[in-house]
Amino acid sequence: MNVRNYSMAEKLINYGRRKLKTDKNDEAYNYMYNSGFLDKNGLVTRSGQNLIQFMDFDEQYEQV
Repeated sequence: MNVRNYSMAEKLINYGRRKLKTDKNDEAYNYMYNSGFLDKNGLVTRSGQNLIQFMDFDEQYEQV
């Protein structure tokens, strides 16, 4: 796994923690895995990549 993929997976796990209102990475990972955003190896799926694009788009407008 390269650094970019790791940072994308971390971004999704952080999103899962916020969504579940927890500080536990395991719960967040399971949520993102069961939602189809991460695979069993913790790699970002195509759906996960799409979610990240929307998250990045939203972040642009939150900063304005």
